[in-house]
Amino acid sequence: MNLNFSELHKSIVNIRSEFIVGDTWKFGKIQKIFSSGNVVVLNVRVPGKTVYLCIGRGNEYCGAWTLEAQIPSPYRIVRDSLLEYLRSNVIGLSIIDVKADPKDKSIYFELYDSSKILFFWKGRTLHFSHVVKENETYMCFSPWISLDKYEVSKEHFDIFDQAGRKQLEHKEICESKLKLDVDLLFPQAKSDKQVTKKNNRKIQNIQKDLQACMLWNEIQELAVNDLLDLNDDVFKYKGLKLKFERDLSYYQKKNKIFEKIKKLKIGESFLKQRLEEFKGQLSKTNEEHLVQQNITFPLWVKKSKEVVPKKYSKTGIEEFVINNHKFAVGTSAQGNDYLRVNWSSKNDLWIHLDGYTSAHVIVKGNDLSNIEIISIAASITASYSNFTADEVPIIFTQVSNLKGIKGKPGAVTYKKEKHLIVKNIKWKEIISSSWSK
Repeated sequence: MNLNFSELHKSIVNIRSEFIVGDTWKFGKIQKIFSSGNVVVLNVRVPGKTVYLCIGRGNEYCGAWTLEAQIPSPYRIVRDSLLEYLRSNVIGLSIIDVKADPKDKSIYFELYDSSKILFFWKGRTLHFSHVVKENETYMCFSPWISLDKYEVSKEHFDIFDQAGRKQLEHKEICESKLKLDVDLLFPQAKSDKQVTKKNNRKIQNIQKDLQACMLWNEIQELAVNDLLDLNDDVFKYKGLKLKFERDLSYYQKKNKIFEKIKKLKIGESFLKQRLEEFKGQLSKTNEEHLVQQNITFPLWVKKSKEVVPKKYSKTGIEEFVINNHKFAVGTSAQGNDYLRVNWSSKNDLWIHLDGYTSAHVIVKGNDLSNIEIISIAASITASYSNFTADEVPIIFTQVSNLKGIKGKPGAVTYKKEKHLIVKNIKWKEIISSSWSK
């Protein structure tokens, strides 16, 4: 419902009449504020009644109206910059005046503390401003302007001049637009019965997928004990299928199996969480369900923050040259970060023990798919992690697939990783030379 200039003025006249009790203008205290995706509604307590002031958020709802009741709870949005700002700054204050701009589609609510909240609709976009009085000077916060706070004149509507405010002509008033169609604004949500049926169907699907993911434990035990039949191009196990590329060796197929096991583990954890969420929803069939809706946002300038690149110390690493490849190991959390951010390139190889806490090792070279080089890197990782088994389980990937974890020095997340078990070799005996910067 988009009000024109004349309709907005008429609607403000109607709103002002709500504050008149008998023949006297009464202040109205703002008690609560809620918002849907389309409108913000202020609960204003006037002596003897509650007035629901409705402010359009833009797009199809540009203007101000009164409603007969507050926004139904399924349509209330939880968090929003406009909603949070209004709640922080105007709840508990009394409205002492409401006025419309004589030139354009803007209005203000004057509050008891001499501040004003202003709304302006231009091109179906909402602009709002907050004017406060500080030591006889009017200061304004307007989130559609990059400044935090700036001084303004006493004629507050001219704040919107730089947003395109101009003198509009009066037009014919459509009386039906002065009252919102509540059925259109808040259409009925799906019934609880429909929601329950949908959730039951989802739970059955989740349980089916979860049972499949939980097979990883059985497959892993078979893989570790070399009991898998990997002669065919398709691996099948209790309904699970994994198709291999042609001409893969037994160990390459086994590596694919471990990659699949990793994904099944992640899937099991995720599906268990989803199952609990949907079971919780079924236990609340008598409660209202939130309605999914598009949110119309007012114009709000996002201020860019200067990004300062992190610098890490070179301490906490050790470096070697073996078979014309450069190896480096992190001996501390700071050393791990230095290796990843400063020492390595995006195509270098990163190695870590699979399933154990370990040092991080990075390899530079031209042939990083060489199993001998990977074995050396794995043995360095094991040596610096006090891992003494004859076979070393590792994960490895390119440095470009790593991402540091905020607040956890030395920790990373990774993707496109490969899993492998290699022999633990005496790497120190094959060092050809030492290298350091």
